[in-house]
Amino acid sequence: MDESARLQIIRWSRGVVTGTLDSNAYLSRLEDLTGGDIRVDKLERRILDGAVCSTALIEILEDLSGDFNLWLLADLPPSWVAEILEASHLNPLFPSERMLDRSINDEARNYKDFIQRLIQIEELRPGSTLLVDQNARRSSTAIRLGLDVAIYVDPRR
Repeated sequence: MDESARLQIIRWSRGVVTGTLDSNAYLSRLEDLTGGDIRVDKLERRILDGAVCSTALIEILEDLSGDFNLWLLADLPPSWVAEILEASHLNPLFPSERMLDRSINDEARNYKDFIQRLIQIEELRPGSTLLVDQNARRSSTAIRLGLDVAIYVDPRR
């Protein structure tokens, strides 16, 4: 694979992380870019098999669940989220009524639109919602929209 293709994949990956590109479009673009050498179904399986939640994070979430209502804000296809939660044994912490995903705002062009819609329908409430995210760009967006944010680094920080 040449350097320009690698750079394109990095740009698309950033798009998935920041919410400007959905995962299905990402996978489809990868398949097109590689001329079918990377098959969507196999790549999807590798992504899902590699998605694990650390034991330390699971323990933190279980501790928090005793005192707080936990919500999962997911920018992945619902079927992926369900499979990841099942594999990580997190489904009891995030029942379907506590999962928010892109279906709330299908027109969301980016993460900012998505968060604004969640604020508008009062699923996220500035001043009473703590959003935990590992991505600094998404966290900055949420802060600018008035949410309290903790940037997740690892279980200790």
